[in-house]
Amino acid sequence: MSAPTSRSLGRRRATLTARLATALIAALAVVCEGCSAPAPAPPPLPGPSRLSLFALGDAGIPPRLHGLFSKQVAVGRGMTAEARRTPVDGIVLLGDNFYDEGLFEPELVERVRENVVRPYCAFLALDGPRSAEVADACPVPAAERHPVPLHVVFGNHDYKSEEGPQLEIEAVPRFVPGWSVGHRPVEVRTVAPGVDLVLFDSDLLSKSGDTDPLRAALAATRGPWRILAAHHPIAYADGEDRNPQGEEARYTEAVRKVILEVGLPVQLFLSGHVHNLQLLEGAAPLPGLHVIAGAGGRPKPVRYAPAHRLFAIEAPGFVRIDLAGAGGDERLFASVFTTSSFPLLAGAQPRLEARYSVDVAGRVRNELTAP
Repeated sequence: MSAPTSRSLGRRRATLTARLATALIAALAVVCEGCSAPAPAPPPLPGPSRLSLFALGDAGIPPRLHGLFSKQVAVGRGMTAEARRTPVDGIVLLGDNFYDEGLFEPELVERVRENVVRPYCAFLALDGPRSAEVADACPVPAAERHPVPLHVVFGNHDYKSEEGPQLEIEAVPRFVPGWSVGHRPVEVRTVAPGVDLVLFDSDLLSKSGDTDPLRAALAATRGPWRILAAHHPIAYADGEDRNPQGEEARYTEAVRKVILEVGLPVQLFLSGHVHNLQLLEGAAPLPGLHVIAGAGGRPKPVRYAPAHRLFAIEAPGFVRIDLAGAGGDERLFASVFTTSSFPLLAGAQPRLEARYSVDVAGRVRNELTAP
């Protein structure tokens, strides 16, 4: 009998480590089963939603131990539980989809398996030409999945790999057909009657300073509902988390100037980049409600307390967007959900932390304290 090679020994050690980690987390799950009360069901919206989206960013942490300790997987399982309660029509991925240096061809299959399929498989069809290479990372049977579009923008980390952006545009959809990067520098998608989702590449805009494509795209939207989505927030100038310098300051002012010049109401701005969950209020004609959903995989502390901040929390989670209400009473609702940090503890209903809404005129209301 031949002696085991270093490679086979390495595989055995990795397998043993994974098994021990699984057993440890399973034991932790049993011990902690009664550590905290289950999250209560969120209060109902005023009528059915005619559009529902999940929004999150800053999620693609390099995989370790098949996601056993992955906050991204934990958030994905929380999203799955919330979608079982009430389905969604799509997911907006707000950039930094593959940390730390972007996506590279040699690791393409592993990163798609661990950073797309494993966390979000309940929302994927997995019927693309290369889906078979990654499908075993999805624990949800095909009959129980509810495939939806993944509306994707790039973040600054996605550009750290020279080949990364093209791989995200062309290669990832071969594994995950629902994955669709917005045309650069800007693309408008009609996600429901009267609702325009404007995806734009804030990294490109920040570096080039060219706002003409965004201005033309926004001016061509029909509305009346408009949602802008990009990696970088435009709330920095008001002291959201820090005072921007250089490119970030110019970007913030440039996007605000475009919105003001176009003169069409924008009710909602979705972004990541800041690694936590925040809701901020704006003043018309700038977006009435700013959502920062950068806690998809690597949450970090919240700093400062500007007057226009409505809510903030450092925890893994996501934001749910719903358009609900009848006729002139329709509103866009932004519901902030947090999950456990551990995947095996994250399959229950996530916890609703805050819910604010904005009407078509940009007026914001706290829905958890409203009469």
